[in-house]
Parts: sequence; C-alpha cells; structure tokens
Amino acid sequence: MRASAGPAVIGLIFLMLLVPVASALPAENGEAGPLTLEQCVALALRNHPALRGATSDVMGARANVSATRAATLPQLSASGGYSQTGGELSASGSGLTQQGFSTALGLRQLLFDSGRTSALVRESRSALTATSATRDQVEQSVVFGARQAYFGVLAAEQVLAAQTQARDLSALHLKVGQARYQEGLAPKADVTKAEVELANAELDLIRAQNGVSLAYATLSNALGLPAMTSLKIAGALQASGEQPVLEASLAFSYQNRPELRRAEASLQAAGSAITVAASGTRPSLFATASANWLDNSSISGSGWTTGVAVSFPLWDGGGTTARVRQARAEVESAQAAYDNTKQQVGLEVQQAYLNVVEADQRVTTAGKLVAQAEENHRIAQGRYEGGVGPMIDVVDAQTALTAARTSYTQALFDAQVTRARLDLAMGRPLRTEGAAREK
Repeated sequence: MRASAGPAVIGLIFLMLLVPVASALPAENGEAGPLTLEQCVALALRNHPALRGATSDVMGARANVSATRAATLPQLSASGGYSQTGGELSASGSGLTQQGFSTALGLRQLLFDSGRTSALVRESRSALTATSATRDQVEQSVVFGARQAYFGVLAAEQVLAAQTQARDLSALHLKVGQARYQEGLAPKADVTKAEVELANAELDLIRAQNGVSLAYATLSNALGLPAMTSLKIAGALQASGEQPVLEASLAFSYQNRPELRRAEASLQAAGSAITVAASGTRPSLFATASANWLDNSSISGSGWTTGVAVSFPLWDGGGTTARVRQARAEVESAQAAYDNTKQQVGLEVQQAYLNVVEADQRVTTAGKLVAQAEENHRIAQGRYEGGVGPMIDVVDAQTALTAARTSYTQALFDAQVTRARLDLAMGRPLRTEGAAREK
C-alpha cells in the first residue's frame, strides 16, 4: 500500500502546481488558445513577482501614512493594578497591611505642536507618492519585458519560416542538379555543391528551431510563469505605423515618467523635513482627561481630572539648529537629484526616438533588399535550369535571399522594440495598435 501511494501523491502535487498556471492562461471554449500581445501583458501584470513586491511596498507606505496621521487623533489609554503594603508603621510596633485595586482611563488630544505632526503626515504622503512611482516604474518595465519577449517570439518564428524556405529551396536545387547531372547536362560538382548547400541549410534550420524554443522560454519568464510553461502566441511582425514626434514625446515624458514623480516626491518630503526639524524647540499643546477608580483597605472611590498640558523645550544644545541645516541641505540635494533625473529622462527619450527613426529606415531598406534578392534568385535559378548559368550562382543567390529575409525580420523586430523602449522612456502605458497583426 505504501509503495503505491508515492506516485499518487506525486501526481496530486503535480496537478496542484499545474492548476494555477492553467488558470492564468486565457482560454476559449475551455481550451487555451494563442496569446495576443494584450493577453501577454495582462499575464505579466498578474503574475510577475517583481510587480507583486512593488505593490506590497505601496501597501506598506499607505499604512505608514495612516500610522503617522494617527497622532492627530485622540489617544485613549487604560491602566490598572493591584498592590499590597505591609510593615511596622507605628511607634508601638503594631503592624499595618493595606491592599487594593486601582484602575484609570486617560484621554489625550494633540491641539498644537508647531506643525510637526502635519509635516510628518505630508512627509509620509510624499513617501507614498514616491513608492507608488517606483511601483509604476516596475510595472512599465514588466510591460516592456513582455512586449520585447513577445516580439522576440514573433521574430524567431519568422526566422524559422525563412530558414525552412531556404532548406526547401536547397532541396529543390539538389533535385534539379541531380536530374541535370543524370542527363549529362551538368557536372558532378553541381550535385556536390547542392548537397553542401542543403546540409548548411539544415544546420541553420536546427539553430532557428532552437531559437524559437529559447524565445518562448524568455517569454514565459517575462510573463512571470514557471519554466516549461507551454505557450503559443498569435500575430506576426509587420512594419510600424506613424513615426513619433520628438517634442511631444519629451513633453509627455516630463509629465508622466515615474522617476520624475519619485524625485519630485522626494523633494517635497525633504521640504517637510525642515518643519519637522525646526519643531524641536517649539511648543506643543495637549488636552488631557482622566478617570480613576480606587478600592483598598483605607479608601475607596472614584474621580476625574481634565486639563491642558504645554511642553516647551528651551535649549537642546543646538541640536535643532543643526538638524534644520541638515534638512535644508537635503532639500538642495533633492532639487539637484530632480534636475539630474529630468536631464537623464530627456536624453533617454531622445536616444529612443532616434533609434525608432533608424529602425524604420532599416525596415524600408531591408524590404527592398528582400525584393531584389528574390528577383536575383529567380533569375539565377532560371539561368541554371536553362543551362546558361552555373550552380554556384544559384547557391549564392539563395544565401543572399535568406540573409535578406533574416535582416528584414531583424529590422521589423527592432522597429517594434525601439517603439516599446520609447514608450518606456516616456512613461507611457501599453500601446499595441499597429505592433502586430493577426495571422
């Protein structure tokens, strides 16, 4: 019985691990179907561990705001105790023992503390804004990773298709060469050349097949899915649409880039820290109220007390003055950090924009090269079949055609990835229109 329970337990564990993965994949009619770009991004946003961690940080920062704001609300405390006292308490040496219970309720309300608590609340809210900006930055990085991996799969599959075509054409060249050799119209060298071409094409095809597998593994990782998750995507690479405008891209990035929002929040927090530091030698005012109950051997009863308490530090050895100077220096540092971040954002947007322009130009040129290579291959093959051209021309034309198709696929991939990187540099949410078309 124990020997048969092992496989059953293992199978149950396997099913438990498989269910969350299967439920994360979109399904149609009860079966998982090819994933679109939007679905890949949705999976990444739902499953990627980096985003879950950043979201937890936001929740912690939000809780810190509530904890800081709690100082402005009434503070209620309760206390109680039991005591027993004994000993020689008179000249005659007679002993006296007392015992009893005491309880008390205390209420304290902050009325004024020279702006310290309100500054601390503002500082915690600025920290929340900064943490939220960090979370947005992580989210945009996750989206970019998903987009890049998705386009990587499309490019790998397109390269595989080109290598498959090359292998099929190489097989056709060998068949034609063998036929012409048997008819005495071509030398044995043509057959040998065609055999070498076919062997090289098969090697390239193997590499392309492995490239597809690697691309899918990268996609699974980018989506936050376990290794060996079976995926299939829909779509095909195509030329990009309208080119972006640099001025508009820069203006958008200055308004939406998470790093700038985080740097601005840090600057605001540093400003609030000045008020907190300056409050070290300023007065605080509290309203207090308490109720007491006493029951012991000599007295019992209850009472209440209300009042106002003032705390006014007179001298702290210059610590407050030093902390104010430190806080002001941190404001200047935060301002410099903000200016530096803004400058860096502008550079990243410019670089991403120029890469988009270059990629689009390469797509146009690579497309023309494919058309020329196809025509050159058609001519070389026709000349060889007509007996007026050598096999070497056909092989060279086939090699050039495969290289042109691969370069065109790489150009299409670069055009999409550079646009995704521009979106990342701008802090723009997901944009998928024009990126891929359904097969």
